[in-house]
Parts: sequence; structure tokens; C-alpha cells
Amino acid sequence: MKTTLDINDALHARAKALAAQLRMPLTRLVEVAIEEKLRQPGRPGTPAKRFRVRAFDLGMKAGYRGMNFNHLASELEDEAILQKMQRSRGPRGST
Repeated sequence: MKTTLDINDALHARAKALAAQLRMPLTRLVEVAIEEKLRQPGRPGTPAKRFRVRAFDLGMKAGYRGMNFNHLASELEDEAILQKMQRSRGPRGST
């Protein structure tokens, strides 16, 4: 099928140069580019590729399991503040 495309001059020049470098006609380069774009995941109606996520032991304290992220962040921040206060006071028992 023949069609007419309006392509800006800079894009046309880049496409023509790439087609020459790949030793293929510009028409074939346009076909390949369109086919590739249509195969990309994330297109409406195209299911995304499945992937597996590996779990790693992060060494978290048992008390933190099951918390939502904001609650966990708050707990960790409180713990850091307490540790900082204890360091600034020095060893226990000395005032």
C-alpha cells in the first residue's frame, strides 16, 4: 500500500541516514519502526509482560512486620530520635 507521510525535515534526515547506515530502504525502516512501536508493552489493550519479584530478608525487627509504610517510617523516625537523645545525654546514670 502506498501512503504519504508528512515528516519534519530533521526527522527525515535522521531516518534517511539511519536507513543508509543499515543498508535498507527508507520505506523498510519506517515499516520496522512502526512494527516495533506497535509491539511495545503498555499499549492500550496489550497485556503487560509478567515478571517475578524475588524476596530478600531485610533483617527487619519482628515488630515492624505488617505495618503500612507511613506507620513504619514514623516508628523508625521515633527510634532514631530516641537513639540520638540517648547519645547526647551520655551514659546512663550520669547527669
